[in-house]
Amino acid sequence: MLAATLPMTATPSAPPTSRTVSFTAEPTPARRADFGSALKRASQILTTASHTDRVVYVVTDLQATGWEGALAQPDEHAAGSPSIVIVDVGGAWENRAVVSLTAEPAPQEGVGAQGVAVIAEVANFSDEPANKLGLTLRLDGSDVARASVDVPAHGRVRKRFLHTLSGAGTAHEVEIELDHDLFTLDDSRPARVAACRRLRILPA
Repeated sequence: MLAATLPMTATPSAPPTSRTVSFTAEPTPARRADFGSALKRASQILTTASHTDRVVYVVTDLQATGWEGALAQPDEHAAGSPSIVIVDVGGAWENRAVVSLTAEPAPQEGVGAQGVAVIAEVANFSDEPANKLGLTLRLDGSDVARASVDVPAHGRVRKRFLHTLSGAGTAHEVEIELDHDLFTLDDSRPARVAACRRLRILPA
């Protein structure tokens, strides 16, 4: 089994039940997969295995990311190379994500000299529309606004929040979070904004 954060051994010493617990307790890293390197490493480890049958199990949802060049190594048709078994755990599932977050001054929109517009772009990667999907604007760890959007299947929408910041020259932590789905890593996105003093231009 391939897992970037788990140590791989040719002959596991723990019983199957213990290994299952170990895998389920391991946190999922928020980084791009590299199946090419993982397959190469697994093949190298199995060269020292004492078992006659050498099999590499790849548990994956079959996303294209991370597979560049991986299918060319190892060569399972070469003598002594391990067999590769793909375990597909994918399928239709709902996933929405905050894919971008920007902020811009908005003093002209009635929110004061320290007014700011926070714009979030939300994507829906599922086959079904996401209606009334909740979005929360969080400022310095506190919820300050709530809204909802309708996102078509495989579509994107932008939502604009208006808020007045306090303390000229003070930096603030801003975050947009949407209602959680099964994949929570992309349900929120942070940004850092600062309230700047308004520059008044006087006539000569």
